[in-house]
Amino acid sequence: MFKFRKRFLFFIVLLSTLFLPLFLSAEVLWDQPVSATNKNAYYNEIFLNEDPQLAYKFFIADDFVNTKTWHISTIFVPGEFRQTPVAELDEATLLHWEIWEDNGGVPMGNPGTPPSGSPYWSLYLAPDDPQVSLTEGGKGFLSNTTLNLNTPITLPPGTWWLIFYPEMPINRFGRQPSDTVNGNPAQLIEKDQAGPVGVQGFPAVCTSVIGFDWGVTLPMLTPPLQDVSFTLEGLASSPDIAVNPTSIDFGAQVVGLTSHARTVTVSNEGDSDLLLSSITITGDSADMFNVVPGTTNGCALTNQTLAPAGTCTLSVTFTPSASDAQTATLEIASDDPDTGIAEISLSGTGVEEAVPSVTEGTVGTVITFTAGPSVNFGTKKGTVIIQKNKVKSVAKIVKGGWSEHTITCTVNKALPAGTYDVKIMLQPYKDNVSIDIPGGFTFKKPEVNLPLEVNHGAKGDLRTLTGYFFGNKKPKVYLIYEDTKGKEKKKSCPVTKLDLWVPTTGESIIRFKVPGGLADGIYPLYVERKGVGISEEEVDFTITR
Repeated sequence: MFKFRKRFLFFIVLLSTLFLPLFLSAEVLWDQPVSATNKNAYYNEIFLNEDPQLAYKFFIADDFVNTKTWHISTIFVPGEFRQTPVAELDEATLLHWEIWEDNGGVPMGNPGTPPSGSPYWSLYLAPDDPQVSLTEGGKGFLSNTTLNLNTPITLPPGTWWLIFYPEMPINRFGRQPSDTVNGNPAQLIEKDQAGPVGVQGFPAVCTSVIGFDWGVTLPMLTPPLQDVSFTLEGLASSPDIAVNPTSIDFGAQVVGLTSHARTVTVSNEGDSDLLLSSITITGDSADMFNVVPGTTNGCALTNQTLAPAGTCTLSVTFTPSASDAQTATLEIASDDPDTGIAEISLSGTGVEEAVPSVTEGTVGTVITFTAGPSVNFGTKKGTVIIQKNKVKSVAKIVKGGWSEHTITCTVNKALPAGTYDVKIMLQPYKDNVSIDIPGGFTFKKPEVNLPLEVNHGAKGDLRTLTGYFFGNKKPKVYLIYEDTKGKEKKKSCPVTKLDLWVPTTGESIIRFKVPGGLADGIYPLYVERKGVGISEEEVDFTITR
């Protein structure tokens, strides 16, 4: 029935939850490959000996764009050295990584001349830091750098500039160019100039000569402007739309009459805001279905924003204008990158006979039977029977609930889950007059909504269960565990309150107390409705101290 998990597994689950981003596989967020045709490098120079002729710093910056929040875990910068003798990156004093905001096509500030600006993010590490990996780059030197961050960079959508440079003895470190031009071209930032004033488009190819006066115009070859090669890896935040249910069958409905409203819940299961741009109904029978915002936390029909884990509801009704099968599609357009339009299939059949308002439920469900043009229930109260073979339940007719055209009754006795026929016995009984509706009602087992809002607790904690078909009285809630002999047993969870029971839809909410006497761990939780059955889907609940 279930796999019992020992106490220590709880701690594994807890740790995996706390550090989940560290265990997820990173994806490439941005990639500018090394140029296939141009092998000359862009140069970053830092001369620590302060030679008057060479005491000059400049920085190469290039931009990238993210349209949604990124969690950057890895930065790769390929490079090479262009001077002999070579002092490779493992001889650097520090390695610098900086990310700057965009300022109209240039970086917001100048890393070489504080306080002209401050980077959005920066990190300065020694080459032997555990987060740094050095590999052979151009010319076979240790010039490729991979930064594997202990703490990912959370970067909101926007245009950004990446700068990487080493502090080291006299040398020319080259950042490899890319043939791809993305957004703004690479920028040369002069140390002694403040911010954007000292920024100019950097050529794809330039001459490198010791003692060269970088203050003059840099010689440019073809192509005139290119990007700098680098790769960013990590995870991208994105919205994720989910709808429940994904299909609605209104069953048989008397022509010209509107059905009971059915509820659709829209959820954002992603980690960034979800925009619901429009909610519409399409299809050949679209005019027979109607959608309106739900009564509680209703979805707007246009431009609704759901935060991560947010939900909203809407209601759909069916009013057939013809006695035939009708179909349509409820379409919810959003900015979910994977599911731009979530679809809910709608169906129903227009009939001219007696039809029930609901066709599934449990004890306490209220059913209204509506007579079509050719049906008359009579003015004297009869009997509604739900039965299969010799197993039957007689529904209770509500006060004033019998007329020539409608019957309203309450399911009064629980039967095992399954589909049953409905027989409406009319007066006088001696004539054995009845209206039969084959398969007209299905007894449903309790259904628990997943995931639980809170799926853990200690002894005495109050928790809430939402779902369907719990019934009009408090059901049983219990956990399954194994005793010392390995035998399965039940641990009752006292139900304190029936918070919600909607007799026409089965929507249910109850509260229960977390029981004591169980070791910390994860246990299957079930809801049982006497006479009907037990919820089928296993629900994991964690006991904590």
